[in-house]
Amino acid sequence: MARARRDPPFEEIARLVALVASMGVREIRLTGGEPLVRREFPRLAGMLTEIEDVAEVSVTTNGFLLDRDAEALVRAGVDRFNVSIDSLQRDRFYELTRRDALPQVLSGLERLAAFPEAHPIKINAVAIRGFTRTRCSRSPSSPAAIRTRSGSSSSCRSTPTTPGPRTRC
Repeated sequence: MARARRDPPFEEIARLVALVASMGVREIRLTGGEPLVRREFPRLAGMLTEIEDVAEVSVTTNGFLLDRDAEALVRAGVDRFNVSIDSLQRDRFYELTRRDALPQVLSGLERLAAFPEAHPIKINAVAIRGFTRTRCSRSPSSPAAIRTRSGSSSSCRSTPTTPGPRTRC
């Protein structure tokens, strides 16, 4: 019979982080399968930001629950956010993740962007050969054209992880 997985208590995690911080580790990245699914995750982040020897706490997330937790994480003192997005095209996002959650992820990013203390926000995307576009449009309405805060469009660049042609727009 398989045992149920039990996450370590927050106090145990904080004790371990305090120990490695006393040995010189200054930056803590909270990641994993998806850290925001952990019940009361912002409380853990807050406990870690309070450790004297820790200089930076960052969170890597798929953004699915970011709309719910963005404010609490910023208030807890998280210094940096990395959000992994599988695609900016809703149909491709669904094909990769098996959930129609792109609007929810984008909403979470908008929510996080409302807090200047959370900036810069790093967005991670990986080009997958045979799955990414081979041609991009510079049209502002194109999913490949991303609007910057200044209102200008940035171009897309897709660099395959395996040898082959590069796409540049």
